Amino acid sequence: MSNETAASTTTPVNEADEHRKRLIKKSIETYRCYGEQPTLADIESCQIDEQSNSNIFLQITPYFATMDLTKLEDLTYTKSYTYWLNEKKVLFESNVNFLKNIVRRLSSPNNEYLATVVKETKNDQEIQYFQLWKKKSSPSFFEWSPDSKYLIFTAEEKRKPIKSYFNCDKLDDAISNPPNLYQENWGEQMESFELNCVCLFDVEKKEVKLIENLPKNVYMGQAIWNEKCIDEVIFIGYPVEPYRLGLIYCENRASAFFHCNWKQNECKQLNEFDQLCRLHPRSIPNQENKLIYLQCDIYKGHRQCQRLVLYDWIKNEEKILVERVENVTYENSSEPFKAKFDEQFKGLYLPPPRKCFTSDGRYLFLRTYNGTQEVAYIYDMQKNELQSLPSPLNNTSVRILGVYKSYCLASVIDFQTSFKFYLYDLNTKQWHLITENKLDIQLKWSIDRFFPDNEKLPVESIYLQAKSTSAGIKPLFVVIHGGPNASVQVDYYIGAITYIAMGFDVLYINFRGSTGFGQGKRCVSLAPDQKRPVIICGGSHGGYLASSLIGKYPADYDLAVMRNPVTDLVAQYTVTDIPDWVLSQTSNDQFDFINGRNRYDVVKGSMIQQSPVHFIDNVKTPVLLQLGKKDRRVPINLGLRYYENLKARNVPVKLFTYDSNHALAEVIVASDCFVNTILFIDEYFPQSNNLLLFVCSLKLTNRRIMTDGEAVNQEQRVNDEEEIYRDEPIDEDQYLRRMPHLLLLNDDLERTTSFSLNLIGMQNIYSKFQDDNGNISVDNLLKVLQALGKNDLSFEDVLMVCQESWVSVNNRDALLAAFKIFDKEKNGYIDSDEFRKLMTTLGEPLSDEEIDDLIKLPNILNNDGEININELADKLLNDIFADDIDHNSTLNNDDHIKEIEEVNDQNKENI
Repeated sequence: MSNETAASTTTPVNEADEHRKRLIKKSIETYRCYGEQPTLADIESCQIDEQSNSNIFLQITPYFATMDLTKLEDLTYTKSYTYWLNEKKVLFESNVNFLKNIVRRLSSPNNEYLATVVKETKNDQEIQYFQLWKKKSSPSFFEWSPDSKYLIFTAEEKRKPIKSYFNCDKLDDAISNPPNLYQENWGEQMESFELNCVCLFDVEKKEVKLIENLPKNVYMGQAIWNEKCIDEVIFIGYPVEPYRLGLIYCENRASAFFHCNWKQNECKQLNEFDQLCRLHPRSIPNQENKLIYLQCDIYKGHRQCQRLVLYDWIKNEEKILVERVENVTYENSSEPFKAKFDEQFKGLYLPPPRKCFTSDGRYLFLRTYNGTQEVAYIYDMQKNELQSLPSPLNNTSVRILGVYKSYCLASVIDFQTSFKFYLYDLNTKQWHLITENKLDIQLKWSIDRFFPDNEKLPVESIYLQAKSTSAGIKPLFVVIHGGPNASVQVDYYIGAITYIAMGFDVLYINFRGSTGFGQGKRCVSLAPDQKRPVIICGGSHGGYLASSLIGKYPADYDLAVMRNPVTDLVAQYTVTDIPDWVLSQTSNDQFDFINGRNRYDVVKGSMIQQSPVHFIDNVKTPVLLQLGKKDRRVPINLGLRYYENLKARNVPVKLFTYDSNHALAEVIVASDCFVNTILFIDEYFPQSNNLLLFVCSLKLTNRRIMTDGEAVNQEQRVNDEEEIYRDEPIDEDQYLRRMPHLLLLNDDLERTTSFSLNLIGMQNIYSKFQDDNGNISVDNLLKVLQALGKNDLSFEDVLMVCQESWVSVNNRDALLAAFKIFDKEKNGYIDSDEFRKLMTTLGEPLSDEEIDDLIKLPNILNNDGEININELADKLLNDIFADDIDHNSTLNNDDHIKEIEEVNDQNKENI
């Protein structure tokens, strides 16, 4: 035992491993804190007791969604509230009722019954059970008849799997269902959706009836009842011939309405499979044979601006109530124009809530996007007027959950609020707050609008940071959404709030082409911040943009994080479940089933030239790839080939694969992706004071060994940059023209302008303390900072100061302490390859020639190709910085090193 004890005490502590453990622990704590916050998912039921005008009570049961980061699974629960409308009081709040393994839930109109589908796994196969409960209620995917006597739903036909003719019990089964016969499905996340049937459950008889005589070449989807005749149901059907394309996230597939009389087993197709996609039908109360639905074009953008259509299925007549908005433009970004832009209706992009009409059928509540916010509108069916429903709070999104009689239930959300549960009274035009979820963290954000390149089409960005942040520079996390026909809204994003809590600022970009700005097709414009480290992040089409940008502009981005990125359009066109997407995004061509994936004219032209792999020789940015093994939308092979290409070119790259699909949305996957992203960033941006001195010393080396010509070029470059930040108001258009592929952050522009206007005053203060050579001593630096109102400095402030060219590192022990952080073996040496990697990625990167000059200095390398850090420190101080050395520094070296180590430990804890 004594020998074991002695051995354990002599085991060296691996500081790098200990640091990573602390960082993992901090990442887990942060993600658990904000990932387990509940969000409002839907309304289970709402009972209204109108005893009199002065006593109106609402019994409301919403259901909430969150994560269980202990069991690593999604979690859903309900909670009931009794609200006294007249007194604006919550009289009762129930306990939480947790729901397990619920797939689909829907309450009957009279709230007597609750239909659910429950899942469980047996022998690695998911099995689903239908259940009917009495005196309970819930949301969302079946359709009850208006009288609550029948429930209609779709299900997959049960097929007995047969592995071989040789072990088949009955040959009849093998004839009707041959072994290994390929059965088409609907692609990504819908592989089990092959052959469906429509069933009807009779509540009184407790019987399930299979509706017959439905067309076999049509896959039935959404259904609604005839409000006046419970014998009739209207379906939306999708053709399955000649073959299927992916359906999830694709609101551009051909579809038609079908009328079914289930008692007589009759089914009639009401319209052709034409160039239109019909979505989200909703019955109109007290309107026989009429419904509303959303309509868009097929085989173009997968998410489009949609038309609101009134449909009479008896007369087979349609009337467009709200037309698609083609483009929303404004010529100027000044305040009056901004207000007019905000007030404009920009089209419909979201499905109506399941219960969207008031009980009299007059008012229809709609959800949509207005730029970067989710907003609500009310359509008056009598006056044919569309009116905005303003949010009760500024700078928030409003998500309509359901309408009950004349009361609308909604969740009001922002980046630091997972929900505020509100009730809107249409009679009094008042909002009522029922409950809310408050977080400790305080964020600040700005929604900035730009008109780059003198265009009339705006671009919007959302810039987020901690409200109580200290002055200085933080790494910027630039997030590009996928789609590209999608957008980022003011919402509670776990990713945003966790990255901010971990010490980053976050920028979301709704580039031109995002939904919420009209139907017009637009291009991309992104904004690296030249003053701080920039991590660019994107998934799917966002990954396509990220991988394209690091190939086209390799010097602008410090790290790239990509999730299932589209890196090769030719390969994507060949293997994805949505080949029409590739045609739409590359050449704006329409997909046809005859030519299918054989459009070689497009492949040879735009697809190759627009693929990120076309620019892969330019990539220098370290890349983190996160791929789903079950991804049908962007199959994993695309990411694997990109990974191999980067490795072959010695580009730093790390790959994680997950047993997941395109979304990578499972709790166990999403949480793991977050931790791995933090660890990857820490490899290249470790926040330590030792590293700060190390990087600054090498910047000085770079400056000292410049040729005269290089120094002149650098001086000219600095002068050119200063010309932009002159002591005048900055012309935004001129700045954008100088950087045509960038989009300047308005927030950074304002800070830069403010700095420019105060520059003369700062110079006057500086001049009062400078010596004959125009310099100031370290002692006088404190007085200058105090005169400028800077009484305390953050780590970021010190970083900004030390990055300037007048800083010199002239203390050998302090410099040696900086080098030792990279001495993994604690033997006084650094691996030369690791040294080269660090010097080409940290701070101002050194060229290979400059690194060679350093390594070639006498006595630097040993026989194993390792760098002697003691010799390197001596050479840097004695040979290169000889004229800057002050060997009689009044600062005690031991105290200095101790101070550095204390700050270093503190910074590691703060990561």
